[in-house]
Amino acid sequence: LDERLEIVAVTAVEVFVVRMLVGVGAAALAALNFGPLFAAAWFAVFALHEAGTRMVTRPVARGQHMSPVQRVAYVGFMLLSSLTWSALGARLWFTGEEPLQMAALAVMAGLMIHAQGFSFRSPAALAAMGATPAILWFVLPVFFGDYSGTAEGIPTTIELTILDMANGNAVYAGAAVYVWHCDRDGKY
Repeated sequence: LDERLEIVAVTAVEVFVVRMLVGVGAAALAALNFGPLFAAAWFAVFALHEAGTRMVTRPVARGQHMSPVQRVAYVGFMLLSSLTWSALGARLWFTGEEPLQMAALAVMAGLMIHAQGFSFRSPAALAAMGATPAILWFVLPVFFGDYSGTAEGIPTTIELTILDMANGNAVYAGAAVYVWHCDRDGKY
């Protein structure tokens, strides 16, 4: 764990407030979907790793180097952060509701983008932030049902002829037709 990890830590220090605001927003959405107990537990773990990150990156905020122990702790807090967000994504996935499964994939994609965009400077940081969501990206759909966007139902065939009434009811070429339907529960 070399000084490249400290380059990542500089960014962590700079965006601390933004991360906290995103965490508060995620907890609020979790409360709406899963209740206040789950949201409070999730936010407590989130706040724990953010406080730990803040504590071990203090030297970097002061322009100093982190000790080897602080670097190891920082990687540990990054891993805990990744696990915390991945747990939220997994919880969204296991609802079985397609919109929440799509949100789960967005959480995983966001983590992987974050890992590549900010943590690429250090292989340890990249692995700590990106490994868990990358694994879940494949494991959740393969072993726990896919996100197909397809609901059960009866196949339906629709044949339409669009007529151009302004031109003597000639067939209207190139017209676009959008058909929307829902399942028996009214979900799209």
